[in-house]
Amino acid sequence: MLDMDLLKREEVEIEIFDLPGRRVWSKSSDTYLKERVEMDLSSANKGIYLMKVKIAGITWVQKLVKE
Repeated sequence: MLDMDLLKREEVEIEIFDLPGRRVWSKSSDTYLKERVEMDLSSANKGIYLMKVKIAGITWVQKLVKE
């Protein structure tokens, strides 16, 4: 789950990749302001994933571990 609390409405793109680089989940939205995004990774194997979030032209990556 990802909680976002933005100061203004922004276009948001969220992608989750496994370590070999295959996209396993993604979601784009025209606008978010204060929102909770649920990411269903129930079909993904246990392991390490990378979550890429792009907001207003800024991209950051966070490591996720599914146990």
